Amino acid sequence: MKYFFDNFAFDTDRRELRHGDTVVGMQPQVFDLLEYLIRNRDRVVSKDDLFEAVWGRRIVSDSALASRINAARAALRDNGEEQRLLRTLPRKGIRFIGAVREQGEEVNAPSQPASAIEPDRSADARPSVAVLPFVNLSGEADNLHFGDGLAEDVITELSRNAELCVVSRNSSFVYRDKSVDTRQIGQALGAKFTLEGSVRQLGGRIRVVAQLIDTNDASHVWAERFDFEVGEAATKQDEITHEIASALRSRLIHGTTARLAGVERRQLTVMSCRLGGVATLLERLEPAPMRDLVEAYQRDSLKLIAQFGGVASFRGDEIEAYFGHPLANERSAECAVRTALAIAAATLRLAGNGAGPVVDLGRH
Repeated sequence: MKYFFDNFAFDTDRRELRHGDTVVGMQPQVFDLLEYLIRNRDRVVSKDDLFEAVWGRRIVSDSALASRINAARAALRDNGEEQRLLRTLPRKGIRFIGAVREQGEEVNAPSQPASAIEPDRSADARPSVAVLPFVNLSGEADNLHFGDGLAEDVITELSRNAELCVVSRNSSFVYRDKSVDTRQIGQALGAKFTLEGSVRQLGGRIRVVAQLIDTNDASHVWAERFDFEVGEAATKQDEITHEIASALRSRLIHGTTARLAGVERRQLTVMSCRLGGVATLLERLEPAPMRDLVEAYQRDSLKLIAQFGGVASFRGDEIEAYFGHPLANERSAECAVRTALAIAAATLRLAGNGAGPVVDLGRH
């Protein structure tokens, strides 16, 4: 679903907020909070409503909620004094008060620029995935909480990858305890893949099963199971989250790259970049700060590539981006150049004068 308001375009399927042509970054929980407020803009939303919608049954402090609300206001260029879009009602809750137009809806709303209403559709090349709530097969309340927490953590972990489009928790959790064909879910959520799973307690042990499904034909792309003692649940959640997220990134991102590789190479505009001046940086930085800088460089580069409609892959330390699938043209070349310039600017901000990206542009 897309919502348009005050020169913003809020896309729940792509988990993306745009202000004009600019993608506004935000944490997954801030996105979920804002989505819930927009969807329920016809009423005042209580603090308890937000705790349930964003964190489920987890215990969270009031300060954590206040922090996410402040972050949402900052993303919307709003603040606690003006309360232009997010209005706080003391002892009652909070309400989204902006004039909203939903996609395809004809209402009297502020006019939007074409760039906000029709974002670059080349971003559709990103693989999209919906993480459904894990089914509790044993009836134990603790297993339900574990499964929900696991699904939420996987959503958060995958959402950190700009090259993936991850459906929000609020949208995917609608299908809890519902028997719906995977192909229908994919069509409804705009997801090319779903992650489905179950939690079952067998005596003193727990078994978690996870399956990645292609919503086009309901075929299995990947599946794994995890067994552990009941008392290990708290420590195993992060480990299982990491394993599932890593497996999905490998299948979804590299699978997309493999499909692009099947296209005639001359049809693609390709940009590759690597971090130059590494020797100079190693002289200035300790291993931990150096690792943080490289990770930030890769993370920022991937976000910029996705912003300009590219699909990225790694070759060792080199990032390669493809634009213009299935046919290269002037538009795709422009996107590649703009991406390279943006990465250069971001890298210089990160590393100062000690490093910069080495960029190659071409049509393959």
